[in-house]
Amino acid sequence: MLDPNRLVYDHEEDPTEPVAPERIAKWERTVGGAMPGSLRALYELGDGGRLRDTSIDVTPMDDVQTLEPAYLEDVDEHDAASGASADPARIVQFGYDSSNGGMLLLNYNGVGPGGEPTVYSVYSEPDSLRRIADTLDAFLEAELDFEKAPCVDWSEADGPHEVLARVTLDVSHMHGSSAAWHQVLIRAVDALVLLVREDSPGGERLERTQLPTPLDASGSSLRRYWEEPETYALMIRPAESSGIIHREAVKTSDGTWRNTESEGVPVYVQVLSPSRDELAALRERLVGADEAAKLEAADREQERLAALPPAERMTALLQRMVEFQEELKSFLPDRDEPDEEHAV
Repeated sequence: MLDPNRLVYDHEEDPTEPVAPERIAKWERTVGGAMPGSLRALYELGDGGRLRDTSIDVTPMDDVQTLEPAYLEDVDEHDAASGASADPARIVQFGYDSSNGGMLLLNYNGVGPGGEPTVYSVYSEPDSLRRIADTLDAFLEAELDFEKAPCVDWSEADGPHEVLARVTLDVSHMHGSSAAWHQVLIRAVDALVLLVREDSPGGERLERTQLPTPLDASGSSLRRYWEEPETYALMIRPAESSGIIHREAVKTSDGTWRNTESEGVPVYVQVLSPSRDELAALRERLVGADEAAKLEAADREQERLAALPPAERMTALLQRMVEFQEELKSFLPDRDEPDEEHAV
């Protein structure tokens, strides 16, 4: 078990009552295994909450769910000890990762008396199920592995590379007090790099996303992001995701940094700005004038449709479908005339 002094909830969360030993015992009888010591320590501290300086939310015991049977095939694939007869009632939720929306699970299938369950994460689709740690302690140790320095060097924003965009966005409305996102998009060798620094009441967060070039120009849409304050977003997506590298550094309450790195995700980034014209100009620099003009026309049409009353929007969409079918016919052979090649 981890040092109990490291297993504390966020001090900004409203405290909850500790879970009674009888409820923990009932939980253990239901899953057919012992609750890991670290999870027991957290429930004895309070019935759920945010683990301090992490994105992990421990689920209140009354809200705990078990895995749906449709996901079992992937449990078998990633955890051979489970076997084809894995019991979904023995795969139980213990939390969420608020940074990506993933549900966190303990798998007791194949675990003998006194054994430790494995740890899984899953999103909305069965094929998203992944084994992420051999034990809960190993998972929490990685989440609580803080470092003295961030894995993102913000000075890169003022380095020698070409700066394509530099936008500071006021996001005070999200926090109820002064807060800002600082975004810098630079062109490096064979890649674009988006740097983001968030300064908010919750602390400092740094992100660095490296996107390989060329870009997928068709994915460079420009949309309204917030109505109030008026804010727009330009999507930037590479043609291939294999070279994407994402790093994030979050400053903790004691001044250390929680650093994470992932590859292949996110499959796109967004640059936000209160100026639509600024983002339109950036898009033209990224994909060229001709492609940008086509995308601009498509985006404006989407905005026009979105502004219509629902009935008129439906009529316009149906008309678009009819027009598309007519265009498609021009690419198909005329079935009323015999094919000369196969004529008898």
